[in-house]
Amino acid sequence: MEKFGGFQGVLDAPHEELTKVEGLRDNTATFVGLVKQCAALYLRGRTLRGKTINSTRALLDYCRLAMEGLRDEHFRAIFLNAQNEIMADEVIFEGTVNQSAVYPRKVMERALAHKAVSLIFVHNHPGGSPRPSQDDKRLTNQLVAASRSLNIHVLDHLIIAKGGHFSFMESGLL
Repeated sequence: MEKFGGFQGVLDAPHEELTKVEGLRDNTATFVGLVKQCAALYLRGRTLRGKTINSTRALLDYCRLAMEGLRDEHFRAIFLNAQNEIMADEVIFEGTVNQSAVYPRKVMERALAHKAVSLIFVHNHPGGSPRPSQDDKRLTNQLVAASRSLNIHVLDHLIIAKGGHFSFMESGLL
């Protein structure tokens, strides 16, 4: 824990870095990865599945656990029904350390497949700053326009980073 700055750092550490620690073998590093995955699944089941989104804090806790330690950008969509209950949560695109190619058409195909009434978009910034880039703003505008044309409401677009989070809705950008 000293090497990685605490328990969260250990859970976020790559497998190969864990095996470099004296006394930690491959099986232990695999176990640490499983602990994080189990915790994420637990929170996902407890916080999201079939639940009404009524707590931004619970949503952020889940998103942080699922995405904060990732080394590459991931873009996910959370699909909601008319009662604001979560029907599905999917990683739609995986990118590189500083970008993810997101295609609005693909996102809308998934929304229609889930018969979503509303959407929440979430992606991470592995570099640390949650501030949206111009590309993030442009993508959000494209996704909102595509959603609007299908009568699907975008509730928020969250950016998760080690330095905190950014909400397009809270910042008045939606």
